Amino acid sequence: MSYIAPSCRPAILLMLTSLAVLSSCEMKEETLPDPEVEITFPGDGQSFVRGTPVKTVAWLKGFTEDYTVHRIQLLLDDSTLVHRQGYNQEISYLLETGYLPVNSYQLTFEAAYTSEKQKDKDWNFFSIRDYIEKEDDTDTLYARTSVGISITGPSSPGFSMDYAEFAADTLRTENDTFYVDSFAIGLYEVTNTQYARFLNAIGADSTGQYGNQKYIHLSANTGITYQNSSFTARTTMEERPVVNVTWAGAQNFCRWMGGRLPTEVEWYMAAGTNYDYSGSNTADLVAWYQGNSNDILRPVGRKSPNDAGIYDMSGNAAEWCWNWLDTDTKAYRGGHYKSPIYQVRVTRRFSMPPENGGNFLGFRVLIPR
Repeated sequence: MSYIAPSCRPAILLMLTSLAVLSSCEMKEETLPDPEVEITFPGDGQSFVRGTPVKTVAWLKGFTEDYTVHRIQLLLDDSTLVHRQGYNQEISYLLETGYLPVNSYQLTFEAAYTSEKQKDKDWNFFSIRDYIEKEDDTDTLYARTSVGISITGPSSPGFSMDYAEFAADTLRTENDTFYVDSFAIGLYEVTNTQYARFLNAIGADSTGQYGNQKYIHLSANTGITYQNSSFTARTTMEERPVVNVTWAGAQNFCRWMGGRLPTEVEWYMAAGTNYDYSGSNTADLVAWYQGNSNDILRPVGRKSPNDAGIYDMSGNAAEWCWNWLDTDTKAYRGGHYKSPIYQVRVTRRFSMPPENGGNFLGFRVLIPR
């Protein structure tokens, strides 16, 4: 039997306790957060018609205060579309597809981060080092995810539209002088029948959305309905102007037709500056408005045209224009069937947030020449 001196027993007990604590620590694995990037739109394998802007959205998930996100990127194949410094939980970007060839692409969202807090770094040195973007830099970690998308060629509209031609000219107003390039503009406002064909051709969903953007607000007073897996104009409303359409929906119909929305100056030139209303100083000859519409949107082309042969530029449906009126709203012109008479004058201008679409607001197509 070995003998342990009383004076040694506390030291041995402390050593055994320490070993037990170390052993216990080794048994527990440290759980670290697992940051990730999640793409919520588009889905993997989705396809879009060339020329359609696609609102891509991703979220950063699982990051804590121990993770300093110092760069967020969106890449299309090897091309960088977005490069932001700092942390944003939601990443969104409007991907313009008009410049892309018909092809398949890899869309990648990436967050570059460090697991150490910013205050623990020599930030000036870290920024320079990280700017070089060495993949083997062990201090920089990455969370990334990708989806495959494809861009397809636009289908043929399958119908033609009638246009009035305008040569390049100078437009003088009371306050400004504008030079306007040549263009053609639709004789008529876009109808429910035409817009329903567009929604079917691009494959908009049943709510009137495409490319993660609303194109039309469907309701009981919209002249288009969705049934049997397709859009169709309501009976008796086929030749009435489409309304409840957003600015994006109007602009992308115009792209589908090979054009765009008119600017305010182009619209004003087409409406004519010689009369109070487009084609006459007597509103009832050329316009459906509050005083004569009986609160009903009318089929296009039922009033007299203006001098260029264009119908309904005053009244019936108001018309989206291409340009912003201020930082939050897009311009529209012409007044509409519910407007008081003074609001259908060609000089009047209005605005609305582009994602809205009132039951009075439509558009017509402009083709640059």
